[in-house]
Amino acid sequence: MPEVTTIKRPSLDANGQPGASQPVADPAGFRAARRLDPDTRREQILDEATRFFAERGFEAQVAELAGRLGISEALIFRYFRTKQALIDAVYERVFMGRWSESWIEDLVARAVPVRERIVNFFIAYLDAVDDPQWIRIAMYAALAGERMPVAFGARGRVERVQMTILAELRAAGMFADDPAQEPMQWEMVLHLYSSVLYLLLRKHVLNRRFTQDRSAMVRRLVANFFAEFERP
Repeated sequence: MPEVTTIKRPSLDANGQPGASQPVADPAGFRAARRLDPDTRREQILDEATRFFAERGFEAQVAELAGRLGISEALIFRYFRTKQALIDAVYERVFMGRWSESWIEDLVARAVPVRERIVNFFIAYLDAVDDPQWIRIAMYAALAGERMPVAFGARGRVERVQMTILAELRAAGMFADDPAQEPMQWEMVLHLYSSVLYLLLRKHVLNRRFTQDRSAMVRRLVANFFAEFERP
């Protein structure tokens, strides 16, 4: 069944000037121009939903998204059964689609010094996620907590990276393989990760001045991290 779109046409007041918009039946010619094949329509909805949730957060209403797209809520729910299904699709696109298994492979390639491996990982990671939608959706997902079950997949991958870094630091003799020291070791790795991600937070959320030499900043942050091991 072809999609039917309702458009809004401005009414004219007594002076012939445009007044409030009133919904009118969509003329056949306009409707034909707006008719899209299912794959194209789904991508259109997903593209706008990604921008929408990055701007407004996951509490924003689908009705507003429909208004931005100029389509009905029912049409959105034809492609995404529930609001959560739409959010899951956005999360899949923004996070899962950027993941590279080669990051883990490179982190465990012990022919390369561990410090260089960590620097290379963070440079590649920032290259992949330096996007305002990515960092804003990550923040909104963190605030949503357990209401964002799809986020667990992405968090699992982040934790895998952090566990790999921790294991490689132990293998290099930088961290002792001592359960009593593990909480502090975890804190150090998490602090390094969050320090790197703060670059994107400052750039895309806080709108603060951001260095253009991102690689140099990553090297400085990792150097500061390793300086902890060099202190007497």
